[in-house]
Amino acid sequence: MSLRFPLIIIAAVILNLLLFYFIQELVSGDQDGMQDYEDVQFVDFVRMREEEPEPEPERKEEEPPEPPDEPEPQQQPEMAEPEAPEPQQQAQPSVSAPNIDIPMGIDGVPYVGDFMKSPTPEPQKPDTSGVLTDIQPTSKVPPQYPPRALRSGIEGSVTVEFTITTDGTVKDPEIVAADPEHIFNDAVLRSIRRWKFEKQRVDGEVVERRARQVVRFKLQ
Repeated sequence: MSLRFPLIIIAAVILNLLLFYFIQELVSGDQDGMQDYEDVQFVDFVRMREEEPEPEPERKEEEPPEPPDEPEPQQQPEMAEPEAPEPQQQAQPSVSAPNIDIPMGIDGVPYVGDFMKSPTPEPQKPDTSGVLTDIQPTSKVPPQYPPRALRSGIEGSVTVEFTITTDGTVKDPEIVAADPEHIFNDAVLRSIRRWKFEKQRVDGEVVERRARQVVRFKLQ
């Protein structure tokens, strides 16, 4: 503290002396300036407009490089479609229409089967067994020729026995004999069930009777 205070006083004295000197110089300088005022010519200062810097040219965005041209797809050679062979027409076997021996019944309708009748039938003999062998149906359906037999050209005959009911229909048919066996049986059974006969009477009373027929299959 003892040194700081004297230094402050010395600095203040020096500043006062400097201020006094500058004030005196200013006063003497103003008097000299008034004398030279008449010789002073005013000069107009033209302030030059600073040239504005030219704007930098805008940078063009670099366009992305164009993608390389894709190679054109190679055209595959056209394959000639194989020509479909024309379907060959299969030769159809020429099969002559079957000739089923069908005699005429009493009502004028063709009758299926050759019932072992001679051109001049003899009077019917009494049948001790009760089976009728010479009876004409009033309605019948011809049997169909089996396709297998028709293709193979097979002929034959079937003897069938059945019951004539009280209303003239057929029931309980069964094969008694067949030549050849098992070829024409089904066709005869299907057909005979649809036949109809006259009602059989014994002493004026309608009764059931057993009957027998022979059906023959022939090709023309």
